[in-house]
Amino acid sequence: MDTRVEALIQGLKSAETIDPLEARKRIVDLFNEINDEEGRTALLASLDAVIGLAIRYQETCGNDSQALRNALLADKRALVLAEAMGANELVEPAEMLRILEREIAAGRMERDDFYQLARDGSDVLESPSPKPKPGFLKRLFG
Repeated sequence: MDTRVEALIQGLKSAETIDPLEARKRIVDLFNEINDEEGRTALLASLDAVIGLAIRYQETCGNDSQALRNALLADKRALVLAEAMGANELVEPAEMLRILEREIAAGRMERDDFYQLARDGSDVLESPSPKPKPGFLKRLFG
């Protein structure tokens, strides 16, 4: 794992207090700088943990946490898209589906409309191209 990821996580663990917005910014910035899956998975888990704490704190104080939940979901979706980006700067649907299945298995995401979008995209865009039909003359004369 990237040493910067390890340092960020260690800093979060040892901090007496955590500013969720500052932690989010650091996590997202680092996510965009690294390419290894282990580091990106650790950063997604860290984002989920930090914002999850903020959500639970809001709920403990009797505040509505739905806006924060929506923001966390939007962040996670954006990071999945960033991770699934191919060399051509387009999202690779099969890779997006694989990443989503990893995140669902870890309990950080759910099978929702975003997941269905990845499944549908993977089914359509990753399937082999149909063979072109031979032209009329080719069929007529073989």
